[in-house]
Amino acid sequence: MHDFDFQSLVDLEQPQFERAQLLLYSIERSGHFSLVALKNWENPNGRNFDFIVVELECDGVPDQNPFGVEYREPLAFLVGQSDFVPMVWALRRDFPSLIHMNDAGENMPFCPCLYIENPRVINRSWTAGSFLKRIYWWMENSAMGLLHHADQAVEQFFFSSNYELVLPADVGSDFSGLPEAACIVHVVPRGDDGGTFFLSPISAEVDEQGKEKKAMENVFMLNSSPIVQGTIFPSPPNLARLIAILESNGLAAKDVLRNKIQSLVGQSGVEHIKEGTSTVILVRIPICRADGEVPERYQIKAFLHHEDPIRTGLKMGFLFVSPVDNKVYQDVPGNLGEQEDIELLPLDVLKLNSQEDFCYQSGISTHEADNLPQYTLIGVGALGSALLDVWERSGWSADVLIDKDHIKPHNLTRHTAEISYIGWPKVKACADRSNRCTGSGDKVIAVIDDVCTMRPDTKESICTTTLVLDVSTTLDYPRGASFDDELPRHCTLFVTPSGNDGVMLFEDAGRDIRLRSLEAQYYRAVINDPWGERHLIGHLGKFISGAGCRDISFRLPFSSILAHASTMADQVRFHARSAEGCIRIWQRNPISGSVDLVEITPKKELRIQFGEVSVFYDEGLVEKLNVLRASRLPVETGGILLGYIDFNIKSIFIVDALPAPPDSEETETSFQRGTEGVMASVDAAGSRTANIVNYIGEWHSHPTGVEANPSRLDVEQLAQLADVLSEDDLPAVQLIVGENGVNVIVGESIRG
Repeated sequence: MHDFDFQSLVDLEQPQFERAQLLLYSIERSGHFSLVALKNWENPNGRNFDFIVVELECDGVPDQNPFGVEYREPLAFLVGQSDFVPMVWALRRDFPSLIHMNDAGENMPFCPCLYIENPRVINRSWTAGSFLKRIYWWMENSAMGLLHHADQAVEQFFFSSNYELVLPADVGSDFSGLPEAACIVHVVPRGDDGGTFFLSPISAEVDEQGKEKKAMENVFMLNSSPIVQGTIFPSPPNLARLIAILESNGLAAKDVLRNKIQSLVGQSGVEHIKEGTSTVILVRIPICRADGEVPERYQIKAFLHHEDPIRTGLKMGFLFVSPVDNKVYQDVPGNLGEQEDIELLPLDVLKLNSQEDFCYQSGISTHEADNLPQYTLIGVGALGSALLDVWERSGWSADVLIDKDHIKPHNLTRHTAEISYIGWPKVKACADRSNRCTGSGDKVIAVIDDVCTMRPDTKESICTTTLVLDVSTTLDYPRGASFDDELPRHCTLFVTPSGNDGVMLFEDAGRDIRLRSLEAQYYRAVINDPWGERHLIGHLGKFISGAGCRDISFRLPFSSILAHASTMADQVRFHARSAEGCIRIWQRNPISGSVDLVEITPKKELRIQFGEVSVFYDEGLVEKLNVLRASRLPVETGGILLGYIDFNIKSIFIVDALPAPPDSEETETSFQRGTEGVMASVDAAGSRTANIVNYIGEWHSHPTGVEANPSRLDVEQLAQLADVLSEDDLPAVQLIVGENGVNVIVGESIRG
């Protein structure tokens, strides 16, 4: 019940503000509002308002409604400058405490909350007539209990503050996990006269100068009984007002504080007061939609007092200083002493995101989050660091980071690192940045190593995870890792030199089709499909990035990295839950921003061993060869083989087989390959694959009923081919397609 007396205000003959004049005109025309008085009111901050007193007659208010709204209600409109949205006060002293109503302050009238939008939005379309209709609607719906929709979140208890207190991520809504000994860290104040404080364990906190931060030995926690949503209260400026609000809502706040403060001195007292410490009171308020229902919301509000709790207890009369020994003792029974002088700084309580929070806020379900694999990220350069940034902020933190390089000045063009990280190992920089963003970086294993010649402990770290994401931009690691059966499932990701295309090669869960084979099948699509013509060619130029002759980097905009990283981050997360392998290419048009997806279904890997040499091809190639053979029966046909040889892993990869040139001679018993267009086809394959795929041998078919075993003539042809390729110390590959399948022969042992 308020004691505000508007009769004592100064009368006005004319309104001071334009909106007040508009309201007077609308009141005169209204059939529900009648003017009682026009006065001037100056608030405690010295700001003047036109104070328009009216009486509302609301026909929609039911007689004797349970909410206490009456047919006739005296109201006041507070009108100020044009940037101030006019307010309404309920002047009846016993006006009920209702939902969607604000407490204007101690001993002040209640203020109906008319809008949910911010003032700028309201001012954009505010009119005097709509304001009056809004008040009428508010009174009518409040009297019928219809103001708050059933699907609308319950209201808070205290208004928001410009100041915040951020709690650690592991603090629960019931205060579990709150550090017993903590420090308050205050960041730079903001332009809105606010600021942010952090509550952190004392033992872990030192400031930038290496000095210990101010310790706060006591955090007082007050747990309120469940409160039904209703009036929203301004944050109390002092302890007396806080206690009054809490006790009016059923919490014996004074007794709780007395017990907590008196427990600090015990029965034997304390000798001195610690200077420079503060006190934080945390209030937890369960809020229900209706009486007897389960709380739907818990508002936690903090109040900071810049004095030691012992000194606070002395002011409140909970403690006293003995004149005998000058020690501080409990005072029984206690009184409220100087509580008016105990100023409080209200703080909205926030909490650092936990991993679950990051997932939820990113739209990732609990089921999906629980089934995301632990992963190793190899290569944290431009693309790798961007992917890590997205995944970390989505709640999917890396377990192992591996890279051998460090941050150089030119890296900042496309890397997520900052100037302060120059000189840091990339894995350390990324782990530290992740810790600063999400708090998870201190849990990651950061390994500085070259994965192509990895140490045993590096492999052990990789094997603690179930998925390896290779963003190393090398050919050596994914090819070499394909031969290690102890390693987990792998996925390779890269952006093409132009920055326009992104590629993902994802092994199946059983690793039946490994990266070495996915790479070859990807090249076959690049060679044969129209989109592959400019897929791997073209860049914006190069520049020298260091002192060495190999320190050369491509010019590439960060926007291209981010665009592909965003797509890949989602796709990897989605596909990590699938057991299937895949090959996907995203082609981005930098002019229009459109993205086209190319998807290639992986085919089973096939392998033949010739001593130490492994020859790899796949069922997709066999299917193509069978089609080419069948299309020319009953005659024999053939053509050249395209592929590549990797001496590091003693392997030959057959990528593609081209059809017979137009000038070839095909009979039922023989095939003589022509030469028309052959060199152009080889050059085109090299151009499309960044000169990786080249000529490696020949293939031909056998007629109907004849198996794929080599004839005497086939052996002679292979010997001739081996003589030609031996000039470049390369082996010769011959492939025969017959009635029973294919037969691969290597004409010369590969170099050791």
